[in-house]
Amino acid sequence: MQKNFILTLIGSILIIIFALTNSAAVSVKLFFWQFEISLALIIFLSAAVGAILTVLFGGIKQFIKSKEMKKITTDNETLIDENHSLQDQKKTLKDENKDIKKELEKLSIENKRLKGENQALLADKNRPSL
Repeated sequence: MQKNFILTLIGSILIIIFALTNSAAVSVKLFFWQFEISLALIIFLSAAVGAILTVLFGGIKQFIKSKEMKKITTDNETLIDENHSLQDQKKTLKDENKDIKKELEKLSIENKRLKGENQALLADKNRPSL
């Protein structure tokens, strides 16, 4: 910021020096008017109008950028919230998966036990009775 101020100040001083060294009266035609005015005043007014337009267009650009930045920040906050929600869901699903694996292991053990009982019953059934 300070660098820009110093550069602007140097540029302004150069324009003032240039304008003062070219202070002769000149004839100016603007649309239907014609008048005599100091060249220094024309240079100064041209520089002032250029500076005003630069500030105006820069302000518009800055306004648009700040609006875009606000939207991006809002979108980012929404995505962060969504990410937290998905992380919570992921943890819940991992816990559910562990519970399901434990239940599956219990069912697998029970299945093996029942198969053993079933085979024992079939063996008893197929044994000739006396």
